[in-house]
Amino acid sequence: MNEHEQTLKDCFERIKDELRYQINQRSEVGDPLDMVYGYLCDLYEDWLARVEPKEEGNTMTIEHEGVRVTATNFTPSLDELKAYGDFVKAHVDNVTSIKVTLCDNDEVDIQWTAHNQRFERIRRITGYLVGTIDRWNDSKQAEEHDRVKHNPKL
Repeated sequence: MNEHEQTLKDCFERIKDELRYQINQRSEVGDPLDMVYGYLCDLYEDWLARVEPKEEGNTMTIEHEGVRVTATNFTPSLDELKAYGDFVKAHVDNVTSIKVTLCDNDEVDIQWTAHNQRFERIRRITGYLVGTIDRWNDSKQAEEHDRVKHNPKL
């Protein structure tokens, strides 16, 4: 965690403590501060999960710019793990998670998952390769409507 993130963490904790103190002083049922405190705690936990690496056994996981980056069989620095994430994101679109594993020969194996790319069916209609004809002008749509479709029966 860098200095800026540590300062932000300290600020969050001071605000949480002050809110809890104010709620205890007022002790009203259904106090709006209770809702604010709950929201702040949720926000803080979500932020903390993104900036503090989680270590379980020989695995370390961070959330970096919306992508989960996991290191297995070694403990890299936070900057190194972010660099692996940046490298994959620069070369692959729609990445959702990245797994970096240290191999026996001191090289790393990088695997990733990505959202499926949406694709359209392409057809050859009246000499043009098209996905849809909704952007054609009226005369071209009329030509497509009037064409003879060949369906040989086998």
